Amino acid sequence: FVGLRLTETVMTFFLTFSFFLILLYLKKANLYLLIVESLVLGFLPYLRPGFLIFSLVILIWLVYLVSISIKKIIIKSMMVFILILFFSYPMLYNITRNIKYFNQFAVLTVHNNIVKDFYLSLLVNNQDTQGIPSEVNWVYHEFFTPATREGRQEMAAKYLRFIKAKIYENPSGFLWS
Repeated sequence: FVGLRLTETVMTFFLTFSFFLILLYLKKANLYLLIVESLVLGFLPYLRPGFLIFSLVILIWLVYLVSISIKKIIIKSMMVFILILFFSYPMLYNITRNIKYFNQFAVLTVHNNIVKDFYLSLLVNNQDTQGIPSEVNWVYHEFFTPATREGRQEMAAKYLRFIKAKIYENPSGFLWS
């Protein structure tokens, strides 16, 4: 048991549920299953951004399935629109939230999490059994503090400089860690 809310657990559930819905559709050919599937696919990139391309490819495949299974153009067009709408719903919610709270357009997050996570990975020693370094908490606090777009960009640039300095400090250690 881990007392944290980890995205890996939720991601495993949604990915398994996604495949289950696809298999169920292939067995029963119920178009409502495709609608639910498109909504599930829309949530996957928020749990793991790397799944955006996977979700888009499956969505294209779902649109193809609709195009070969429905003969009437109007119904086919409505179904494709519904699939895209349900797929886009999580993105529209997040975009609206980012504009409302951060005054910034962003599909996923307004923070540059790649830079933050890369820097944090340089802090954590895989052989260290003493736990997480205290600097990690400071990085989380500092990284999410800026309230403006420019402040967030400056923070990302600052940590990018820290990353470069750490790598230049020990290039072979970086490559073999």
